[in-house]
Amino acid sequence: PRPPKTTGRGDDVVRSSPMPVSLGWTADRALSALLEALDEGALIFDERQLCRVAGRRVAELLGADPRHLVGQTRRSLVDLIADATSAPATVHALHDEALSHGSTVADPIELLRPHPRTLVWTSIPISDPAGIIGRVDILRDVTRERHAEQASAEMARRLEEASTTDELTGLSNMRRFEEEAQREHRRSQRAW
Repeated sequence: PRPPKTTGRGDDVVRSSPMPVSLGWTADRALSALLEALDEGALIFDERQLCRVAGRRVAELLGADPRHLVGQTRRSLVDLIADATSAPATVHALHDEALSHGSTVADPIELLRPHPRTLVWTSIPISDPAGIIGRVDILRDVTRERHAEQASAEMARRLEEASTTDELTGLSNMRRFEEEAQREHRRSQRAW
């Protein structure tokens, strides 16, 4: 076995014992496997806000090759996505100067290209005792969930309408009359 790696800045040293070389296991391979398995898009930026890792899924969401995303600045990637949205101001909230020391979320982002979809973008700082040393940005496609929410709200509206309207005449039915009578009774009690 090799000696443990030493990582860190200044006097803050973190020692990690490496996995045995015979297993063929490295952190890079683990990260690659994780990014392949994720259903969300992931971007990892260093302390200079340069993209160091771009997952397969983020490239699919943006219609780009992940190798072309690596090495770009975070600002250029935010601008790339802002250009593909219906409301660029939502995405501009993710520019470096607008980010806080905590997580920042942009929701919803309506992408128009390469395919119309709705995203939630979460940016999470990577920090050590010296401060923020990078960011992990997660792009989650919520298109199906939002369509399901809209369909559910529409169904509830139609159900409410059907339950308070007479089908034959289109007029309010007895249930609607009782609801309105109770509402008016409560209003009159408040107003004496």
